Amino acid sequence: MKVLFLTDGIYPFQLGGMQRHSTILASLLIKHGVNVDLVHCGGSAYSSEVFAELFFDEKGKVREICIPFPKTDRLPGHYLRENKLYSKHAYDAVKDKLNTYDIIYAQGFAGWYFLLKRNEFGVPVLVNFHGYEMFQKAPNLKVKAEHLLLRKAVKWNVRHADFVYSFGGRISEIIAKLGVQENRILLQSNGITHDWLVNAINTSGIRKFVFIGRFERRKGIEELNKALLELLWNKGLSFEFKFIGPIPEDRRLSDVRVNYYGEIREANEIQKILDDCDCLVCPSHSEGMPT
Repeated sequence: MKVLFLTDGIYPFQLGGMQRHSTILASLLIKHGVNVDLVHCGGSAYSSEVFAELFFDEKGKVREICIPFPKTDRLPGHYLRENKLYSKHAYDAVKDKLNTYDIIYAQGFAGWYFLLKRNEFGVPVLVNFHGYEMFQKAPNLKVKAEHLLLRKAVKWNVRHADFVYSFGGRISEIIAKLGVQENRILLQSNGITHDWLVNAINTSGIRKFVFIGRFERRKGIEELNKALLELLWNKGLSFEFKFIGPIPEDRRLSDVRVNYYGEIREANEIQKILDDCDCLVCPSHSEGMPT
């Protein structure tokens, strides 16, 4: 079996739940003997050596197709324009061999141009959107406006795909409301590999909490800081809170009980911090593809 796997980035070159999901899923496909042509957009940490370490020890075969992610302008809607252009560049890179694939699997908007050219090849296109945050609760008016810009494009993509992936539950309800028939909705789980799990939890000493994620409004960091400030007023309250992610200096709290580690790409370094904590805190208003 041969799969064209379209992504908007893979971990660790790009950070995010969808990027980590892409890396895990591609690795599992290859491990089960599937031949994969993997399209990704590189990143600041990009190198062929790292890519080889991720995938070349598996049973199947993988071919890397790196398409630099385009930058257009900063006008409203630039995110959509850039994603559509990225999808076109990916299409141009593989258009002469599209009928050699059994399936085209697209993360997010990466399959947009393939759907526009759908009548020119006979391979089914399967689309997996991040989590339909644009149809979920927005934390403020600015994010709500961003959601409104995205809705029409997402709706078009899922309606024109052969099949659409869902986490199930309310995500399936959202997809159905967009006009996708039930027999075109496929359930797919998200998760982590076994090496992230521990057999025992350390509950001795003071309670330790951790947040991990990007800095953006829907992640709920503003609300989390308000809650932490209430706890920090009590100088005698013994606890620690750790942040993993690129939190700006002006959004950091000044207290010895709060530690900021910044952006970490090395899995073993993240695991060390997580294993030292009791509780993972997720205050997001909505999540796309959480791990």
